[in-house]
Amino acid sequence: MKFRDMPQAAALLEKGYIHERWNDHQRSVKNSFRRIVEYLFLLNTGGVVATATYIATKPTSISDMKGPMWLFIAGVIFITFHAVWDYYRCLLLFKRYRENVLEFVADKIEWEVLVDRDAHGVHGEWVGHVLGWLSGTCFVFGVIRGGFSIIS
Repeated sequence: MKFRDMPQAAALLEKGYIHERWNDHQRSVKNSFRRIVEYLFLLNTGGVVATATYIATKPTSISDMKGPMWLFIAGVIFITFHAVWDYYRCLLLFKRYRENVLEFVADKIEWEVLVDRDAHGVHGEWVGHVLGWLSGTCFVFGVIRGGFSIIS
């Protein structure tokens, strides 16, 4: 059913369903990037700083601390790629939703099509999972390797 044919079309606009979903997509674009930066990026950069500080206080440990340092650096790189991927994924979802809403209001698609398209999302969710897990794994192994280097 198209927008003009819906007896409840005005009610949909009054209840703000389309506006609410629009705002949800906009917030997800902003929040996904901030969330990533606040967690894994900070953990891995903290690992780099801690390792560099340890090396500075104990120059003989350079060879032992190269492994943890590279793991933390890799973690920073992976999480940076994750943040960029996640941002553009959310932006794509928002753009698609905006286009679908414009088509719906212009009576080019029916309500059911709008809702169905919105429910489909974006393919390739595995990319974010892999990059996030790689960054987290680098952090954990960097901490373990660095810890063993310090106590041995």
